[in-house]
Amino acid sequence: MGRLLAVAMAITLFAGALAAQQDIDVQVPVGTSVLNGHTENDGKSANGDIISYTVRIANAGSSNLALTGSVVQGSGYKNVQVNLTNVPAAQSLAPAGFLDFDISVDPDKDSDWSFNVTITSDDPTDPSFVLKFKGTQGKPKKDEGCSTSDSSGTSILMLLALASAGVVATRLRRSHA
Repeated sequence: MGRLLAVAMAITLFAGALAAQQDIDVQVPVGTSVLNGHTENDGKSANGDIISYTVRIANAGSSNLALTGSVVQGSGYKNVQVNLTNVPAAQSLAPAGFLDFDISVDPDKDSDWSFNVTITSDDPTDPSFVLKFKGTQGKPKKDEGCSTSDSSGTSILMLLALASAGVVATRLRRSHA
């Protein structure tokens, strides 16, 4: 009976510890929860377009969620200028509480662009929550040194034409001989 009571107490303590957990819920756009590592693909936009996002950090857990350090950090900028505004300072977010911040993206003309945003908290599962953003602005430049450029179809036709001319010339020589 003593063992059974000890097991029951351990289960109760463990269940209580699980119930009182922080749980970060990141939403892009607001109302759409995403997983850690999510890529937000903006697709294609016209040159000069400024792209805007609002990101929500919510606490879906049953205990306070501590937003720690530099709560929101950008990194890995490629062909883009990014402005993070209304970024929350380190603080405690109550259960069911949320904070929003904004991202303004100004991609370089005619480029594929990307960057990352990391949100840090004391969530036991996702202490560093990473969002990836990417898109294309205008018409990206092709790799001119690439052998698979748009002119490869023309090159193949030229090679076939030369080969055909060689076959015709060989037959003509044989027929005159």
